[in-house]
Amino acid sequence: MTDYRWTEQDIANVRARVRPAGGQSLGLGTAPVPRLTDAPATAPLKQSKYRNQRCEWNGEKFDSRRELDIYLGLVALEKARRIHDLKRQVRFPLHCAIEIKSHDDPTQSSILVKSELCTYVADYTWLDEREQLHVADAKSDPVRKNRISQLKLKWMNREHGITVELL
Repeated sequence: MTDYRWTEQDIANVRARVRPAGGQSLGLGTAPVPRLTDAPATAPLKQSKYRNQRCEWNGEKFDSRRELDIYLGLVALEKARRIHDLKRQVRFPLHCAIEIKSHDDPTQSSILVKSELCTYVADYTWLDEREQLHVADAKSDPVRKNRISQLKLKWMNREHGITVELL
């Protein structure tokens, strides 16, 4: 094995290839790598999948303007005492049954175990004047057509007996 000692010139050459004085190239034929200090103060966020604009109101964050508008309408109904117990981003566990069979004794019956597979996050829940629970979601047309979204809505109805209102 050869004993190689780095000279100051070798170190300077490597540094110049990795991050040259005037640029930000890796020197390996790749695109320039931005440094954190070079980023603008208000860097634009990545565009969302369905082109919704995230917004904030009274310190609460909303995934879209539509979701905020619906929330403000529900807050107005709550102030008018037409609804109460308004909540946002309520999680509902969605379960599936898993069959466990005994590998040692095939004559023994299998056991069904309820296991949480995923969760459904509802945008809003509230109780109306008759104390009936309402679960609602602000969904755009493309999201309504999303197969996973449709599956979770059917699953909510099947497991919890709740029909989610799409607003």
